[in-house]
Amino acid sequence: MKKILLAMVLLLSVLHLFAQSMEAGTDREVIKKFIRNEDPLPSFLQSRDSEAVRDVLKQYYSAIQKLDLSGTEKLFTKDSQIFESGGSEGTYAHYLEDHLLPELKEFTAFKYSDYNVDVKVDGKYAFTTETYTLVLTKDNSEIKSKGVATSVLKKVKGEWKIMISHNSSRK
Repeated sequence: MKKILLAMVLLLSVLHLFAQSMEAGTDREVIKKFIRNEDPLPSFLQSRDSEAVRDVLKQYYSAIQKLDLSGTEKLFTKDSQIFESGGSEGTYAHYLEDHLLPELKEFTAFKYSDYNVDVKVDGKYAFTTETYTLVLTKDNSEIKSKGVATSVLKKVKGEWKIMISHNSSRK
């Protein structure tokens, strides 16, 4: 009986080691490290990725302020999801055509100020929280509001792209 028990313990130990080696380098390993609160990326890589994520967001907001969104599609994944002030806007391509472009035609100026962004990189995903003040100019009058946005970006073929974006504002 002791020999059978010892054999079972030994077999289970070998299977456990084999299973761990199968997870090495996979998303499952990254998720487990995240759950155990182990940082899967060295800090110098996180810093580089954080700056790259900030740059993507900066490109997007810069285009909006210029009232020229040409080329911004490259900043988003094809299957992106956009949410704005309680509504689902679909993919960025849909949001751009049906919402943003018509809206921007109504304004003579779109300006962000008091902009702050917090970036958390975890493997091939980045999570951001942005706060800002938005000043819109329409018909020679200004509309001022506070805004907040949260986004999930994914690293695709070495480039960060916005996958999910949710923003809302209030006066």
